[in-house]
Amino acid sequence: MGKTWLFFPAAALLTGFFIFWAGFPAPFADAPAFARTASPASEGLALLKSKECLLCHTTTGARLVGPSYKGIYGTKVTVMVKGRPEVKTVDEKYLKIMIKNPGVWVVKGYKPVMPKTPLTDKQIDEIIAYIKTLK
Repeated sequence: MGKTWLFFPAAALLTGFFIFWAGFPAPFADAPAFARTASPASEGLALLKSKECLLCHTTTGARLVGPSYKGIYGTKVTVMVKGRPEVKTVDEKYLKIMIKNPGVWVVKGYKPVMPKTPLTDKQIDEIIAYIKTLK
C-alpha cells in the first residue's frame, strides 16, 4: 500500500503538469504564416539538391554536364531542335519545357543526357523561382 500511495502523487503531479502545459499555445503559434514557411526559391534549391540536379548543373557559372543556372534567366541561348540551331530566351516558358521534356531542345554544346524527372507544376515553379535569384 505504501508504494501505491507514493506513486499516486507523482503520477498526479506529472498529469497535472502536462494538462497545465497543454493549455499554453505552442511557441511561435502566433507568428505570421510567412515566418513559418519557406520561400518558393528556397524550396526550389532544396528540390534541386534532393533530385540531384546539381550533380550536372552548377549555381556558380562553372560548366558541367549541363549548363550552369547562374545568370541564365533572361539570356538568349542556342538550342538544337531536330539538328537545327534556334535561339531561345530563357524565361519561365523555356525552363518549363526544358524541365518537363528535356530531350525536346538541347543546348548547343551539350549532349542530350538529361533524364526526365517527375515533378509537379508547383515544384517546377519553385525551381524556376530559385534560378531567377542566381544573378
